[in-house]
Amino acid sequence: MTAPSSHAELTAFDIETYTRGRLKDDESTEQLLAAALVSARRWCGWHVSPVRVDDELEVDGPGARVLSLPTMRLLSVKEIDDDGQVYGPDELRFSRSWGTVAKRNRMRWSSGLGAVRAVVTHGYTDDQAADFRLGVMRLVDLMSRELTDPKRESADMIGKRVDDVERSWSATSGGAAGLTLGVSLISNHQRLAAIFAPFQIIPSP
Repeated sequence: MTAPSSHAELTAFDIETYTRGRLKDDESTEQLLAAALVSARRWCGWHVSPVRVDDELEVDGPGARVLSLPTMRLLSVKEIDDDGQVYGPDELRFSRSWGTVAKRNRMRWSSGLGAVRAVVTHGYTDDQAADFRLGVMRLVDLMSRELTDPKRESADMIGKRVDDVERSWSATSGGAAGLTLGVSLISNHQRLAAIFAPFQIIPSP
């Protein structure tokens, strides 16, 4: 059993504690947690928590003076390679809460696809992202309960409607491979929006 560390990824130990022992600190719970984190982060558009140091982010060049990085908590910028031209922290200005960066010389960023590589430190600490972490643990709990739902007729049922109640699952086999996990479950937009909306990066039009 691995005790959780400060400012670290959630662990199966955290899930065992959250569910009061219903889910154990084992490989199955680790798989559920990994799936929940991937789903939450994909929906949010960035990793959210914990703080990542010297994280490399590759984005398309905007061809404008302001560069948007996929983060809502930008703590520092080590360097940015703009299509071969490297800029250090003294040559840049950035917004902590918007993840936007501009060159002090007011020059535009390049416009090439995948042309910008940023090395940054970003993300929320455990305390700052307590609601995100709680949301991930809640999602794991919900996923595990639906996987063991005795009313679920089959592992590959993709739709059923009884009166006004509609239920569906993705076509996937059970067991560990089923931790493709009912993609309909972990990609459910309404569920993810209800839990993680405060952390989502809204894409530019």
